[in-house]
Amino acid sequence: MAPNNPALGAFIHDNIPSTDPDDDWARSDLGLVRVIEDLIEVLIDKKVIMFTDFPEGAQKKLLDWRGLRKEFDMVEDLFGDGEEPFEGGDGGDSGLL
Repeated sequence: MAPNNPALGAFIHDNIPSTDPDDDWARSDLGLVRVIEDLIEVLIDKKVIMFTDFPEGAQKKLLDWRGLRKEFDMVEDLFGDGEEPFEGGDGGDSGLL
């Protein structure tokens, strides 16, 4: 079958999970990933499991994820969650465009 066959494209579209952030399944999966990461951290903190019990590849992924999450949390702390309007200075026109 040719790679540009319309039937192949339709099959892939119908059977490959979406990466669209507006997709309910994708949002659910991302939320579950955070729960699992939190669970792993709790188990490590309580010494139920050791970080070194995980295979090297899993250790790298956990460290990478932890780093990305800390960066995101830091940015969120600096700029808020986007639900509050920005209140800069005295509320007047600062002269900036």
